[in-house]
Amino acid sequence: MTLKLSYQQAGALFDLFNDMVLFGYVYSFEDKLVLRHMISIYKKLRTKCEGPPRKTYSITISDCEALAYRIYWRDHDISHCQFEWAFIVTHCMRIDLELNSTHVQINNTYKLLNQNGY
Repeated sequence: MTLKLSYQQAGALFDLFNDMVLFGYVYSFEDKLVLRHMISIYKKLRTKCEGPPRKTYSITISDCEALAYRIYWRDHDISHCQFEWAFIVTHCMRIDLELNSTHVQINNTYKLLNQNGY
């Protein structure tokens, strides 16, 4: 999955990571897992932002990082940051769309076991 950001959005997201994500301490194992993935997204974002300025930035993230991004912003209120909230909501909607579009084939193992008389 790829997050696409303008120059202003990349700077705003970078500041939001510095203010919210890297600032707090988490207690539960689930929150630690989400935070680890958010930090890996932050590292990718930081390498893009520290390079020469561009009109658009694209950050490629894994499915696990996308889930962590979605979970983190679901659990933390950023409605007071109107600009950041607008593009993060669109990112979360795209993550929902892409992750829900994957099809998983489920085999019924009970039927497989009963075919041979077990």
